[in-house]
Amino acid sequence: MVILVAIGVAVYYFFFYTKPGEQPSAPQQQVGEFPTGENVAVIQERLARISTGEVVSPTSSADGTKVLYLGKQRGIYESGFDGADLKEKPFAAQQNLHNVLWSADRNGIIATYTNADGRKLFYYDLSQTTATPYAPDVRWVSFEKNGAGIAYHQLDELAGVNAIAVARADGSSAQTVFPTRLKDVRLEFLAGGTIALWTAPSGFVESTLWSLDPATRKLSPVLANITGLTIAWSPDGEVLLYSQTAGGGKNLSLYAAAKDGTNVQQLGIATLPEKCAFANDATSVVCAVPKTLPADLVWPDDYYKKLYTATEELWQINVRTGAQNKLFEFPSSSFDATDLLLSPDDAALVFVNRKDGYLYSVKLTE
Repeated sequence: MVILVAIGVAVYYFFFYTKPGEQPSAPQQQVGEFPTGENVAVIQERLARISTGEVVSPTSSADGTKVLYLGKQRGIYESGFDGADLKEKPFAAQQNLHNVLWSADRNGIIATYTNADGRKLFYYDLSQTTATPYAPDVRWVSFEKNGAGIAYHQLDELAGVNAIAVARADGSSAQTVFPTRLKDVRLEFLAGGTIALWTAPSGFVESTLWSLDPATRKLSPVLANITGLTIAWSPDGEVLLYSQTAGGGKNLSLYAAAKDGTNVQQLGIATLPEKCAFANDATSVVCAVPKTLPADLVWPDDYYKKLYTATEELWQINVRTGAQNKLFEFPSSSFDATDLLLSPDDAALVFVNRKDGYLYSVKLTE
């Protein structure tokens, strides 16, 4: 079944370019003083704001040495992990850009727009300057971590369609791999080709994580009956972080496990997986953790409603042993770190502050 509406429109508004006379970037500095630049505003010695406006979905460049992100209103930006050598490439987003997913080679993005009439998904080919909307019945989509394909959940209740499918990023060669009765599916197309499936997280509802093999169409349970289940995967897909709560979204805890759900390790901190980043060797994570956990919140429901306020600290946690090391404390409760990303040497961390939407950088070494 073809999942993309059959239009491919030329797009005039985005692409990478180098300004006339601009020289190649010097290697970014990772430790030491923050560089000067209109995008860099030093908050304190180890903390700086490194974007000129609100940003969406930062990621590392294909070679891992730079930070890429979209501006909330326009532009694709590239800089060092400390904000050095900022460059802008043209891109004009539609209104109400919510987030983007990046292809493994960073030559494609899937943008989600949230409007009064619902969510709209677009695929942008950054190498061909084309954009194509996904069909309205595509509810959730994921790029393959180390390939060029996508996996998606397609739901059209009037037509009786409810299935997991795979395709090329442009929607060609689409193939249904698993019919399902689940209606609010989250999925991740992992390195190695398996598809992780779970339902929308809530502190009031138990959820199960499954692993789907598209080739054999075999569905296997990984974690069962977890309340408040949210998930983040290591880049190689071998380790997962997940949260668990007691009934009513209380007593939030973070765990690590192998991709098949074995070797579960309670990490001894109360935060969500989306507030963590895997170190480059995947043996540890760096997480933003509330210094004092707000007692009246329902996790993760109230966090997604932006009812959360706390003074946060950055902690490094070994996912095998649970050993912890405090790295940094934010100066006030005006920081809510998400979309965390570590530099190649794990010496710097960038994150989006949900309080203002800007991108920040923290030096993790003194």
